Amino acid sequence: MSKHNKNHNQPSHSQPDIARMRLDKWLWAARFYRTRTLAK
Repeated sequence: MSKHNKNHNQPSHSQPDIARMRLDKWLWAARFYRTRTLAK
């Protein structure tokens, strides 16, 4: 599912996984927004 499966050998607690997914989405959105504002 996600590209970050390298570090997931230990049984995962859902909280860090969800937090990482949300953080990745937020970072992607922030980067996308920054590049769009710079492109203007």
